[in-house]
Amino acid sequence: MKFKKLAALTLAGAMSLSLAACGGGGDTASPAPNTGAPSAATDTPAPEGEVYKIGVLAPEVTHGWSAGVAYYAEKRCDELEAEGKIEKKILISGDAAEMTTQLDELKTWGADAIVAFPQWEGMEVPIQQAIDEGITVVNFDIAIEADGVYRVSGDNEGMGKDAAEYIMSEGNYNVVLCERGIRTFETATRNTLDVSAVPVVKERSSLPIIIDPSHAAGRRDMVQPLSRAAIAAGADGLIIEAHNDPAHALCDGAQSLDLNQFDTVMKDIKRRAEFEGRVMMP
Repeated sequence: MKFKKLAALTLAGAMSLSLAACGGGGDTASPAPNTGAPSAATDTPAPEGEVYKIGVLAPEVTHGWSAGVAYYAEKRCDELEAEGKIEKKILISGDAAEMTTQLDELKTWGADAIVAFPQWEGMEVPIQQAIDEGITVVNFDIAIEADGVYRVSGDNEGMGKDAAEYIMSEGNYNVVLCERGIRTFETATRNTLDVSAVPVVKERSSLPIIIDPSHAAGRRDMVQPLSRAAIAAGADGLIIEAHNDPAHALCDGAQSLDLNQFDTVMKDIKRRAEFEGRVMMP
């Protein structure tokens, strides 16, 4: 349906630009199970020339992948708005409570569709209420458990593989894959480092793969043991964050080693690499 495609396009375009992963066309949004009656907003074809109100709920981030997605989502909305297809309202929030308030603001504004990519729990009930009121909701990244939500998502392996192939198809073969943690139910660390990704990549690709233990754990005390695991699994390299004064770092201080700790970890890594019969680059 025309309207479904328009709503999905808003975030599907953002994904393709931020990940450089979508070389082909087609909708990437898939509907979650919906046990209720279809809403008029999603199942009635739009009249030609109709301008839709699209709201975007984005997390308050200034760097990294999520910030890139938010940036390109806004750019894609600008393009659609310039084409006379939509009116947009993009709201940035720092937690679930603020995003819920902004969701109510979008409903009052008269949003026909809302694109939501929250980074926190607690959005399921207000999102479900919006869907029940006839608003199309496109859920990006972290899944919102609500009936009738349309999800724009992909598996980590598929997105990484497609992104690498897209870059190489344009003539740049200097591509390195990076595993830096996945979201799980574990709460002791920021993310869960998927060490098994290393042998999987080795089996299915000729590209090198490196591990980022700092970002995966979000804790400096976990960097050394996770680095050891990465080397044992066959990783081709490591990204380790260090800072001369982690306590006063502008960001990511909790996962950064001080310079003495970095020196200790580097010496340990060298020993581990030699034990595995591998040689560290100077």
